[in-house]
Amino acid sequence: MKVYDVCIVGGGPAALSTLSAIHSPYSLDGTTMTPAQQECVWRNIRKSPKKLSVCVIDSNTFWLESWNSNFKILGITHLRSPALAHPDLFDPNALLSFAIKNNREDELLESGCFEIKSLLALGQSQIGLWKLPSTRLFADFCFELAKSPDLPHDFVGRSYVSDITKHNEIFELTVQRKLIGETTLFAKTVVLATGMVGKPIVPSSLKLIPKWTFWNKPEQPAFLRGNLSYCSVIPNKKLTTLVMGGGLTAAQVALKELATRQNEPSTDEPKVLLVSRRPLVEQHFDINVDWFDLRTTNKCMADFYHLPME
Repeated sequence: MKVYDVCIVGGGPAALSTLSAIHSPYSLDGTTMTPAQQECVWRNIRKSPKKLSVCVIDSNTFWLESWNSNFKILGITHLRSPALAHPDLFDPNALLSFAIKNNREDELLESGCFEIKSLLALGQSQIGLWKLPSTRLFADFCFELAKSPDLPHDFVGRSYVSDITKHNEIFELTVQRKLIGETTLFAKTVVLATGMVGKPIVPSSLKLIPKWTFWNKPEQPAFLRGNLSYCSVIPNKKLTTLVMGGGLTAAQVALKELATRQNEPSTDEPKVLLVSRRPLVEQHFDINVDWFDLRTTNKCMADFYHLPME
């Protein structure tokens, strides 16, 4: 019976970041370990650089398949996070270096952070780490990172975990594999890197609408899986398309739908209506710029880890 050191459930950027962190010799517990304990662990790593055994379970065939599909459906050409935000957890320059190495610097878009005077003194703004990478550049970088010999792992594709139990400090994962059936994997540690979870919050007045008309299909294992197109669920193009949400995804959906319907004749009714519980906010990145400022990153992380569990 093979027992993996770590099993990662998920195959997106978060899972790849987890894989990178697991295999980095600098992945030491800085919250509960004393400096002396960390130094002791680091010395042992240098003496015995054995890699942990890792398996990755995902419903897709390869890394970032759902991520690529979602971005393609929405027509997103560039990310809304800077070039220093990527899955190579301990090398902030990795994505920028990948672009330079492959002569793809033209795929890095200016984010406008040079307008923030407090950030001009940082070296990040001088070498291009604040620029926005194209979707293709980010995906190609992730594919190369996943194939790196420094990140060995077994990728169990076209599968999903139906149950997890624990016996004698070992996790037992029941895995449903397409064309193979049910199998069992064992691991000392399990990491769930499946992204946002939970059911969409739908106003009571809309709950009578059949579930198949919602973007978040219950039968879909991931958000916007496969060839799902939101255009196909709109029975009459003369009606207003309602988009509920005030985040980045909602804005992308509204813009995509508006672009799709731009050739329709004008009417008194809006083509797209975006409904949000809070005012829309314009910012340079998908999260606050303080997360990427070296002077405030640690504080942001500390505040995040101390948020109450809900």
